[in-house]
Amino acid sequence: MGELKVCWHDSEAEAARIAHRAWRHEFVPGQGSQDLPTTTHFAQASAMVTEEMVRQRIPCGPDPERHLAAIQAYVDASYDEVHILQIGPDQSGMLRFYQREILPHVK
Repeated sequence: MGELKVCWHDSEAEAARIAHRAWRHEFVPGQGSQDLPTTTHFAQASAMVTEEMVRQRIPCGPDPERHLAAIQAYVDASYDEVHILQIGPDQSGMLRFYQREILPHVK
C-alpha cells in the first residue's frame, strides 16, 4: 500500500503555493526531518525548501497526466493499492477531478 500526496487546484501555481505552505516539511533532507528538537528548528530547516522543489515532487494542479504519472510510478513498483492524500482545502473539487479525469484510467 502506498500513499501519494497531491494538491489539486484549478491553478497549478496556486496548488504549488498551497502544497509548499502545508507540506514542505516532508522535503527537509536527511535525518534533519527526524531529529529537530523544536518546531522553530523545523520551520528554519524547511525554509530551504522552495515551491519549485515541492512542485517537482508532488503533483500540483489540474493536469491529469501529472497525477496519472505519479500513480503509475506506484503501479510500476508493484503496489497493490495507492491511497491519494489531497493536501489542499478543496476536497470536493479534487474528488470531482479524480472521478472525471483519473479513475477511468486506473483500476
